[in-house]
Amino acid sequence: MINANPHRPDVTPALEPLANGLPDVLDADTMLTVAGWRAVSLAGFVAGMLVPIVPLVLLALVGVVATVVLNHGTVDSVTLSAPTSESTITALYLTLLVVLTSGILGIAMGLLRRWSVRKGISWRLLIGHYFSSHPGPHSVVALIIVPLLVAAILHGVSVVGGYSLSFAPLLFLIIPPAWILSGLMYESAWEALVFPLLRSRTAEPMLWLAREAALLRLLRDDSYLFECRLRDVRIDTATGVAHIVGDFPTPDHLRRAREVGFRVVGVTEVEFAG
Repeated sequence: MINANPHRPDVTPALEPLANGLPDVLDADTMLTVAGWRAVSLAGFVAGMLVPIVPLVLLALVGVVATVVLNHGTVDSVTLSAPTSESTITALYLTLLVVLTSGILGIAMGLLRRWSVRKGISWRLLIGHYFSSHPGPHSVVALIIVPLLVAAILHGVSVVGGYSLSFAPLLFLIIPPAWILSGLMYESAWEALVFPLLRSRTAEPMLWLAREAALLRLLRDDSYLFECRLRDVRIDTATGVAHIVGDFPTPDHLRRAREVGFRVVGVTEVEFAG
């Protein structure tokens, strides 16, 4: 665009090249704002199943290694009391039930987490004077269901072990630190697994969100546009058109904002709305 006053020199600051065109890493909850419910359900189910599977596999590996070490590298001379076929089948059914139940719990937590993030729902939780958190409905579900699941596992183990009556589930439930810790540990492990699984399904939408954030930051930080009022920035993911909503007093401001818009990778056109 031509300068509105040809006798006045153009004092528009020169544009500096961007290092990467993207802002800092977006928050993990942002994935839940762009991920569909199917993707969240699948990731939540897989993460929920992996939570009990991973420690079981590690426990089995530790047992094998410990057996080899204690027997000087051999296991042939070890006499093991083989369990009966009935107890083995019961243990396998119990393990399968635990894994499937954990997967279903993962689906529920994922959908609740997605819903609460989109609605902005969270509750402040203060433990002591130093630790605080903002859990959502998924955290409450974990704190309720996980202790019950652990108590059921303890009861099942007792039955498989031949005990007709066991106080382990009852003792576990009546000790608050035990069941609270189990819920918090499950939630932490589930979150550590679900977000890497979601990242592959939300890579493209997250990239466009990052581009929008980059454009918004560039427009707000540009000294030539300080007197402009910026209200909204959107980039059409299908066409790459950047829609900038704001008040730009002069044609020079529009030209500057247009130039800034083209600095973001993927932007094919810049349109304005008052």
